[in-house]
Amino acid sequence: MADEKSLKTLLCILKHRIDGNYTTLHAESDFIFNQYFDKKIIKLSEFEKFVDCGGFIGDTTEMFINHVTNFSKIYFYEPQSDNFNKASTYLSSWEKDVFDKIILRNVGVGKENALLKIKANGANSTISSEKGCEIEVVSLDNDIKEPISFIKMDIEGSELDALNGAKRHIIDEKPKLAICVYHKPNDLWEISELILEMNPSYKLYLRQYKLDDGNNPYESVLYAI
Repeated sequence: MADEKSLKTLLCILKHRIDGNYTTLHAESDFIFNQYFDKKIIKLSEFEKFVDCGGFIGDTTEMFINHVTNFSKIYFYEPQSDNFNKASTYLSSWEKDVFDKIILRNVGVGKENALLKIKANGANSTISSEKGCEIEVVSLDNDIKEPISFIKMDIEGSELDALNGAKRHIIDEKPKLAICVYHKPNDLWEISELILEMNPSYKLYLRQYKLDDGNNPYESVLYAI
C-alpha cells in the first residue's frame, strides 16, 4: 500500500470481515462520486484511452467523459444485453464528436477469447461456464491492439482472469488501473499480487466507497499507478 489511508482502509475491510459492522467498514470510506476517479490518485490527460470493463448502462463512461472532455478513445465492454442496449441508446445521444470516439463491445472480458455463460442480474450479472445465456468473452490483449492508458474493472468476480488477459498491456504500457476487489474474498490480496508480479513498478492504493443515502455497498477499489 502506497499511503496511510490505504493501510487504514485495508484494516477497516479486514475488521468488517470479522464483526460484520458497516460502521467499521466505512470508517475510512469516501463517497461514491469519487469512485475510479479519485483526483488525489488518478491524474487524467486529454490523451486518455480508457477501457471500461463492466460498463453496465454507461454510468462510469459518463463519469470519465465528464472528467476528460477531450479524451482520445473509450473501449466499452458490457456482456449483458439489456445493460448494453441501455448504454448504447444513452451514449449515442451524446454529441457526435464524443460518441464517435466510443467503441461499444457487447462482450465480456476474461483471460482468453471464449464462449461462456452469463447469469443476468442487472448490475450484478455474473459470468460462469455452467449456467445462463451464452456470451462471447475476449481478452484485452487480443481485442485492443493499440496502447491504452487507463483500465477500470467492475466485472463481478472475473477481475483476476481479465487482468491475466491484459498482461501485455500492463507490462508494456503500464496503464492506470482501477480494479474492484470485493467480489471474492481472496481478490483483496490475489489481485494486488498479480499486478505487482506483472509490473513491480506499480504503486497500490486501496479505497472504500459508500453512497450518500446511507446504503452500504462494499465497493472496494484497488488503484495501481
